This record gives sequence, structure tokens and C-alpha cells, in this order.
Amino acid sequence: MVTFGKHYQDVLPSHLDRLGVKRVYLVISKSLANSSSELQNIQKAIGDKLVGTRLGVAPHGYTP
Repeated sequence: MVTFGKHYQDVLPSHLDRLGVKRVYLVISKSLANSSSELQNIQKAIGDKLVGTRLGVAPHGYTP
């Protein structure tokens, strides 16, 4: 689902409802969580559906 021209905080709740999401487990990097207020903004946007948050995600992708 892609939304243009609106902040994610404004559309995330309606997207979750439209998808029928009842519970959200948030996985976020430590650097993003520690360097800004984004973690709190995302948690607030998810609201009561948030059941847990995991800080720290190991890098993933191509490994030679």
C-alpha cells in the first residue's frame, strides 16, 4: 500500500484497519530509535494495536 502526500502518522492507523490488522509487533533499528523521536511517533500512530517493540535489527542482505 502506497500513500503520497501525507505523513505516515496520519495514514498508518487507517491502513492497519483496512488490512484487518489486530496486533502489531514493531521491529526497529537501534540507530533510528535512538537518534530521533520516530519510535515514539510510530508507537503513537499504531496505538492500542501495538503488542511489543524490538529494538535492534542485525544487518541483512548480500553477504559475499
